[in-house]
Amino acid sequence: MVRERRYNYNNSNHNNTSSRSRNGVGGGDDDDEMMMMMSSKSMKPAWLEGLMAETFFGGCGVHESRRKNEKNVFCLLCCLSICPHCLPSHRSHPLLQVRRYVYHDVVRLGDLEKLIDCSYIQ
Repeated sequence: MVRERRYNYNNSNHNNTSSRSRNGVGGGDDDDEMMMMMSSKSMKPAWLEGLMAETFFGGCGVHESRRKNEKNVFCLLCCLSICPHCLPSHRSHPLLQVRRYVYHDVVRLGDLEKLIDCSYIQ
């Protein structure tokens, strides 16, 4: 039996205010910011293709002389991977932490649910 997978990228059912305030990210109108990050023709977030194309866990070129400089955070506004030392310059941007699990780059479902509807994702 094949399960039909539907991906609804409309985030109107999710309240991002509490998650952004808790993470130190916020300011401005959340709905306007999220609509700005949505691509108009396919109704999927503009940052999603950037996230899928980005490479993680390589050394940061800006902070190559510092320890723990692996790029494991994705800035949703800039659509690029950054290291923990780059975080202060992206303080007001929405961020997503990328983790390694069995040699794969993964994102926690709870973190992703704050951004898009993940109800049909296993």
